[in-house]
Amino acid sequence: EISLGLVGSEMCIRDRTKCGNHALYLRKGDVCGLRLYNRKISSNVTLDDMDCFVTVDSDGGKRTITLPYNPQDGQLYYIRNIGTKGVQLNGNGKQIAIHTQGAWVYSDSWTDRESRNLIYCTSVGCWVMFK
Repeated sequence: EISLGLVGSEMCIRDRTKCGNHALYLRKGDVCGLRLYNRKISSNVTLDDMDCFVTVDSDGGKRTITLPYNPQDGQLYYIRNIGTKGVQLNGNGKQIAIHTQGAWVYSDSWTDRESRNLIYCTSVGCWVMFK
């Protein structure tokens, strides 16, 4: 079963527990040949709602990645530093709940070739970082 939604329309699945603005709903099966967009960054940028997988080349200097000011609920980013100079992550007015520190901050930074994975949770009103 494949259901396609239209922009701005609400699609309800079966018992109405999964109602929402779904673009695509696949109840069973798989997706063959799916390739997700990967954005390579080598300068300071603000991410948008079309980004998801982001690789940051910081060899030329520390890079600042700013999260969207008005993120959508469930917006997901996987950010990986592939350089040596580091990344500064700016919450753009929204807090970031950091999993390892139990802290809520407005920015985070790292210098090694690590990654940060975040999802925006509207009900909490912040970015939630996870491993």
